[in-house]
Amino acid sequence: MAKALKDNLDLDAVKKIASILHLCDESLDVNFFVEECVKDLQNFELKARVKHIAEHLYNIFPNDFPKTAIILKQIPKFWKYNQNGNGWFDYASWPIIDYVAIYGIEEPEISLELLKELTHLFSAEFALRPFLVEHYEYTLIQLKNWCSDENEHVRRLVSEGTRLRLPWATQIPILFENIERTLPLVLSLVDDESLYVRKSVANHLNDLSKTNPTLVLSVTKDILKHPSKNREWLVRRALRTLRKNAIIS
Repeated sequence: MAKALKDNLDLDAVKKIASILHLCDESLDVNFFVEECVKDLQNFELKARVKHIAEHLYNIFPNDFPKTAIILKQIPKFWKYNQNGNGWFDYASWPIIDYVAIYGIEEPEISLELLKELTHLFSAEFALRPFLVEHYEYTLIQLKNWCSDENEHVRRLVSEGTRLRLPWATQIPILFENIERTLPLVLSLVDDESLYVRKSVANHLNDLSKTNPTLVLSVTKDILKHPSKNREWLVRRALRTLRKNAIIS
């Protein structure tokens, strides 16, 4: 039987978080964190486990987010990467990333820089969305800067974090109401060197096609004015829902 997703945040994940935090700051009571965190962990589903772990992190971190941010910023250099050579989609890092969105929402300058540093561990696409709601203009400025970042995970966060119908995420009206402001950022990534980023762009456009098919058809037509294999692949993926629903052939 396949492992349930929620079981990616189990005792081993909590211990991994604790061991890395100890390397970041030896004064943190990581043993207390582990003992308290695992008491009720089995009672929760995946996203509830993320919140549960984040809440217990709060109990051992300084009661001052800028001070906590100094600790969190050290995490990537100590993270024990997966055997495939990168930390991508390591569930143990999800509660740490969401901690930033929960407890750092009033410090967008510090928090968004943290998300940029941490996103390669899991993807900060969920944690980004509260900042789009609470600090839209400032977040948009950061997203524009991230479009040209050297890290593919950061560039991908621009597209994935602003998806209208991001899986597992709550839909946020401000994205639907400001498509004309986020879409140019996403389109700037059409020719990104990373398939990982281009796939996110295609998924973003596919989301948009469900509410504004005319716009997506226009955009993809423009993309194919300068065709390439990568662009043709991206457009096919972007139009898959319209094709499935027989809106186009």
